Amino acid sequence: MGNLTISQIAEIYSKISVEIREIEEFCIKLSEKTGIKIIFNFDGEIGFGRNCVGILVKNEDCYLAYTSEIDFAPTHSYHKGNYISVLCNEIGYIEATKELHLWIKNIKYFDKLQIIPIKIKGSFCNTEHYLTTLSPELVKKEYSRFD
Repeated sequence: MGNLTISQIAEIYSKISVEIREIEEFCIKLSEKTGIKIIFNFDGEIGFGRNCVGILVKNEDCYLAYTSEIDFAPTHSYHKGNYISVLCNEIGYIEATKELHLWIKNIKYFDKLQIIPIKIKGSFCNTEHYLTTLSPELVKKEYSRFD
């Protein structure tokens, strides 16, 4: 984490401040709805040092996962999990943030969204949190291999 300088962050923010603000508002509303601290991680890493932007479950320091009937994941989303994160290495932070913003805008039925924690054995995160419109039973069945 922390690959960008303050001047780089300021330059990026000046170009996509609306998108960043809407992503942050999404995180605030989701935190208020669920009681789980959700933040926008603008200068993060996922996997083995891959730069990314994404939605982080603060208490776990693990990216929020997403599962639904329809997959809205953008082209540059992290490919080894359902995490709401977009890789920056190929497209840069500005385009990655735009993809993340569009992804969040496409996550429908906000009033029906819930976060379902699932315990993970042998993972960096003790618990993965799935943002979903699906029932807890269905999510746990789908991801039961993690129990």
